[in-house]
Amino acid sequence: MMKRRKNILLVDNDKDDQLFFMEALAEIPNAILMGIAHDGAEAIEKLENLNPLPDIIFMEIYLPKMNGIECLEKIVEKPLIKEIPVVIISAETEKLQLARKLGARAFVNKRGSINLLQTKLEEIINLDFIVDRARANRTFQAAF
Repeated sequence: MMKRRKNILLVDNDKDDQLFFMEALAEIPNAILMGIAHDGAEAIEKLENLNPLPDIIFMEIYLPKMNGIECLEKIVEKPLIKEIPVVIISAETEKLQLARKLGARAFVNKRGSINLLQTKLEEIINLDFIVDRARANRTFQAAF
């Protein structure tokens, strides 16, 4: 059975991390990178103008202008985009509990091998965030 295609928005300002993410994503047949935002403000602007909307947002917490926490707060206030799953992709875990409390659905540590990142991305991209809520939640426990 062909898995449903998922449109991905990446929110990360680090060029090396963007390339690493794109390289891992390229190996996942049903994932399409539809855009990159370099900070939270740009992400909100893209989300207000993208059509179709992304199926999943992968977002770094530490960003210039508007950080990932502030961006998450804005996303959950907006009826049209608040249901889009936001997955935190970061090497840092100190603000992870706050992100989760604000509505982030899963976590991916962006440090490690390309194969590990690809495996984690593929697992999350193919989750049904409603049915697989427990599996998504376990990604946070793995961070600690």
